[in-house]
Amino acid sequence: AMSIMLCTGMLFLSASQATVTAFRYHVERWPRVVVVLDARKEIHMFIGRAIMVFALVHVVCHCCSTVPGLLAGNLEELNDMLGCARNGVLVSSLMVPRCPLTEAPTALGVLSSMPVVTGLLLIALLGLGGLMARDSVRRRCFSWFRATHQLMAAIWPVLLLLHGSNNWLGIGVPLILPFLVFFVPYWLDVLLRWKRRLGRAELVGVLVRDGPG
Repeated sequence: AMSIMLCTGMLFLSASQATVTAFRYHVERWPRVVVVLDARKEIHMFIGRAIMVFALVHVVCHCCSTVPGLLAGNLEELNDMLGCARNGVLVSSLMVPRCPLTEAPTALGVLSSMPVVTGLLLIALLGLGGLMARDSVRRRCFSWFRATHQLMAAIWPVLLLLHGSNNWLGIGVPLILPFLVFFVPYWLDVLLRWKRRLGRAELVGVLVRDGPG
């Protein structure tokens, strides 16, 4: 989970073209740093693939450990294990199921819990993004590729916040919260691009008239 959070922050940072360009201007005296910054696109693609690998490991670990443990453990043991039962949460209204648990989880209860539902949505979103990022698809349908990435940029952080809202780790806040600082340069970059588009003059036609001479 921590690897996914770190990679998510770096993914958004590497997509912040204006930030990377501004930083590159100040480090031109260090060629090795410039080489890394110029490989922003390749780094972004590598981090995206890394998130897919970490997500797969994350899901397998939950399926092999967390889910069987929730279904097999008794209520007292589960509440003793869950961090939210010991330390509380920042926003309890987002917790599904409520913590501490009042009844032993069932298979349906686990599948309908906030971490599982948002986890499945995150995997689906990750799969869609990976499919649209394939070179063959990106070349043929670039507008769809761009729209998918913009959709992911808006939904991914929200789903991560909801995914960690049950606070089963016991840190009090969703794990993604400290990494939201990496999102700021990306959204500033988006706002600057939209501002340039809205302020751009568009040439719609040219009319040529004969002069007196």
